[in-house]
Amino acid sequence: SNSSQLSTVGLGNPLYVHDWSVEDVVRWLGSHGLHHCAGAFRDNRITGDVLLDLSREDLAEMGVCALGDRMRVMKAIEQLRVDTKQVAGSAVGPSTLDFFFLGASPLVTVSSAGVVKPLELIDLEAEQHAINKALTDADRSCRFQFEFATLRRLTWATLQRSCTVLIFSGHTLPDGQWLLETDTGEALCFDPYELFQHGEAGTLAPQGRRGSGGSEGPAAMNKQTSKDPDTAAGAHVSRAPSQPAGMSLRLVVLCSCHSCVPASLFIDANVPHVIAVERSETVLDVSARVFVQSLCHSLLVGNSIKSAFKHAQWLVKHNECLHTSGQTATAKKEAQKFVLLPQGANHATVLFPSQPRGPASDCSAGRPPVQFPRTRLDLTIIRQVELWRVLTAIRHHRFVQVLGPPGVGKRTLVCLVAHYVWQRHLFPDGIQYIHVDDIRWIVALDWSFRRLLSPGGPGSGDDDGDRLLSAASADSERASSASWQLCHEAFLDQRLSLPGYRLLILDGCHGLYQKCRKAFLQWLTRILAENPHLQVLITARTPVRQPDAHAMRRKVDDVAGDVGRALDDDTDVPSVIEVGELTESDAVRLLRWRCHVLPEAAAFLEEHGKRLATLCGRLPMALCVCARWLVTQLPRTDPRRLLESMENEARRLEILHPCAVVFDAAVAVLPEVLRRCLPALARLHSNFSADIAAAVWAVQPSEAEPRLETLREHHLLEVACGTLPNGPSPRPGAAAVEGDGLLYRMQPLLRLHLRRLA
Repeated sequence: SNSSQLSTVGLGNPLYVHDWSVEDVVRWLGSHGLHHCAGAFRDNRITGDVLLDLSREDLAEMGVCALGDRMRVMKAIEQLRVDTKQVAGSAVGPSTLDFFFLGASPLVTVSSAGVVKPLELIDLEAEQHAINKALTDADRSCRFQFEFATLRRLTWATLQRSCTVLIFSGHTLPDGQWLLETDTGEALCFDPYELFQHGEAGTLAPQGRRGSGGSEGPAAMNKQTSKDPDTAAGAHVSRAPSQPAGMSLRLVVLCSCHSCVPASLFIDANVPHVIAVERSETVLDVSARVFVQSLCHSLLVGNSIKSAFKHAQWLVKHNECLHTSGQTATAKKEAQKFVLLPQGANHATVLFPSQPRGPASDCSAGRPPVQFPRTRLDLTIIRQVELWRVLTAIRHHRFVQVLGPPGVGKRTLVCLVAHYVWQRHLFPDGIQYIHVDDIRWIVALDWSFRRLLSPGGPGSGDDDGDRLLSAASADSERASSASWQLCHEAFLDQRLSLPGYRLLILDGCHGLYQKCRKAFLQWLTRILAENPHLQVLITARTPVRQPDAHAMRRKVDDVAGDVGRALDDDTDVPSVIEVGELTESDAVRLLRWRCHVLPEAAAFLEEHGKRLATLCGRLPMALCVCARWLVTQLPRTDPRRLLESMENEARRLEILHPCAVVFDAAVAVLPEVLRRCLPALARLHSNFSADIAAAVWAVQPSEAEPRLETLREHHLLEVACGTLPNGPSPRPGAAAVEGDGLLYRMQPLLRLHLRRLA
């Protein structure tokens, strides 16, 4: 049946076939016993949007040589087509959507030269919450859906959805192109004109508008230029666009800057009503959110398009957020940016004249339960590039590490990753999180893993397992020895198979890895081998060895056919992401965000924000502690005295005491010889070489260099941006090698803390 067959792939709903990635297609093949054909589908990058269009000739060209295999694949594809049509045409299908929301907020743009730049983020989660509230408060029965605008989902929406109101929220370039998202958060330029050529072209393509001219800056990113003479420049001028088959749009709302250009395309496609933003204007995120929320509510309760538009404009003009911050003139200007097109047309149409009372029905795809610490996505503003790098690494590797010094925000970063991929259904079968910092033995980690994934959730383990976990946590050799024996007999011999496509986050692995490296690597190798669709993301201070791919293959010799995705793709994308201090501008932004509840903090940070960021060493943890202190002190203390307190070293350490606790924990795991010699380096007030460190320690340079390298691996030292006069320029994160002339640097707050201890 349609549900039983697809549920083995973890996607459940056949409507999402067009949203399948290559790995989803491979999993679907495995559910039909066609593991051995996976290589051909991977090599040819077959995703769900082209899977249903494959023919026997295509399969032969792809390299599926056996006639029997081609027949079995085609039979499975034909059944998938039937399943998709059955659900699309059922009573619970999508043919009667009233509102369809598409939102895109890419993290970064990547130029052809590889230059990565962060984009201004749009709070799509807040917008979705506002729209949901508006439709619920209207108390009218309706069907709506929210989707993140990737190319595959836009393709699927065009094929499967018909709706009354389409709302797009995102970035639009001056030439009218939309910036869609990729799975890694990278911006992808898409010409809305392709929406109206879908019926002719068969699939949407990220190529520019024919005849749109140059492709400078972000607009050139990820474009694919058509080589077909019929689709060359100017080919679309001779025929007007038309709505995609099955779409019955009556109103399109484009809440993005420069949206008048794509608005003209929808008007040419006979969409009678379009709301856009003036061609040369940008619009504030909060203004767009208020406008859409009010518009949806007004339309649903039976107002005409013109009346709903005027009401939404009025609410933007009187937006409380802008007025309380002293931006009354800005609020009036924001309201005037929205335009109702075509100008002069009759917009007195009532889209929902007699909508019955009842609850609004959200047709968006369900997400798995949240099993990770939630964090505000606002924090993404300071880690957009790092978040993109981690997502890119996850796309290419099954085992990814996030490394960095204490207090740099590794935990926040992986929680942002978890939230990002959870929102976008990139791991449809779940995201599991284990806080490893307090776990002392592998047996405890293994049982935590099993208990987390048990049907009853955390805490549902049996009594024997709970006793095992308690024994493994005991700090005595006899208890640990008994735990290991029990673990080996009761648990480690049991195969642990997890269905579906999951992400496992192991946060704070440094202590456990240092304590039992071999056992930790064996456990990692085992779970990756037994679960070919599981991906692992860890945080640590020192690099963890990659699990042995050959050992993984030996462990799955009894598995028929394919063992799943390889540990690493053949790619130059690094699997180890190093996180450092914030830039000065991002550090000030974090301070402002943390202090936004206090109006008087804005003027103080405008004048002294950069100085405070420097005093905090630009460490996120120190900046957050400092912000909490400012919020409590500013209302009753002279701002000049606050700055004087931070500039006093003793007082600063007292204020930032939580950072000292983290520093002490990082130093405690060092070998004894390094714990003794590290404070001596704190007496150096500038960058230093291996020769200088050797002189401070009274040892030979050949003995000092391995010590420095170990400290660098623990992220208690870092390679400075400069080198000695005769030395080569190092690459960031490069290892110190004898004679290379590298300079080392100690984090300022750590240096201050060690000096005070000494």
